[in-house]
Amino acid sequence: NSRKKMKRLSSLLLVIFPWIVFAGCSANDDEVPILMIYPFVRATVAGQSSAAGYIEFHSSKAVKLVKVSSPQAGSVQIHTMSHDNGIMRMSELPALDIPAGKTIKLEPGHMHFMLVDLKAPLRADDDATLSFTFEFADKSTLQLNALAEIRAN
Repeated sequence: NSRKKMKRLSSLLLVIFPWIVFAGCSANDDEVPILMIYPFVRATVAGQSSAAGYIEFHSSKAVKLVKVSSPQAGSVQIHTMSHDNGIMRMSELPALDIPAGKTIKLEPGHMHFMLVDLKAPLRADDDATLSFTFEFADKSTLQLNALAEIRAN
């Protein structure tokens, strides 16, 4: 249906080209320096209470991702993965540093965000609403929103 395709295109443009949307926003009177690229979340099945999500961040300034939230989940956590004696371990990060001029990828098998205590199953081809809160060196914050495609596993 064309309405759903238009919604997807609009959300894609908002995320891939955030400067179009946020050019009038500022953090300390500077242009918003953060790009959020290719967000997606894994679809779930009935009874599954969490889902992994992935995204790329690029920032022209050093910034810290301090919070992620979604109305579709009780909470959202930022996780890192590590190998310990052949066992993959996942641990929650209190924040994620995004160095100036660098791209940080949250991707399968590595860092990711986890939607926890889902309020309903996430169905493929729908969208997940996400809100990302960033903190700058001077402790000012900026909240950016994105629609992430929900993909089949």
